[in-house]
Amino acid sequence: MVATIEVHCWYGSPIADGGAIAGGADLSSEDNCAYSAANRAAHPIALGMNSFEKWMRVKITGAPDNWIGQFKVWGDGAVYAGTTLKYGTTGTGTAPTNDPSIVAVNDFTTAVAGTKGVWDLTVRTPAMIAIDPWTNYLVFQLLVAAGATPGAWTPEVIYYEYMEA
Repeated sequence: MVATIEVHCWYGSPIADGGAIAGGADLSSEDNCAYSAANRAAHPIALGMNSFEKWMRVKITGAPDNWIGQFKVWGDGAVYAGTTLKYGTTGTGTAPTNDPSIVAVNDFTTAVAGTKGVWDLTVRTPAMIAIDPWTNYLVFQLLVAAGATPGAWTPEVIYYEYMEA
């Protein structure tokens, strides 16, 4: 059988599952899992500040025949001028913050198709998935320079992959 998965967004204190992501998740000045122009407009990131961390992880909703694992992530190597997109992973969730992240510390522009970033390399069998269907968290945070040009920015497309057998 082919594995089925859902990418979920997590927010709040204590951290709670906001549900499967439909289309994306906004990096904004608010700790939420919304993805809409209205959310971005209502919660802009002030110049010189950080977004709230965006915590995501995969729920394996249908186990493969043998195993699933080797989750990796990458982008196109560029972000909007005046911003820095950081990412990292952890197995333990905690309330998102807009203070400098202690998890999202890697520069996302280095995670490209030829050098993908690690999300979760654990190989899970159907028996393991029956006990715990979740991957590690993937955490993003956007840092906006004081000199960045204010206004609406283009979305960042984040790609992910995994292997299964």
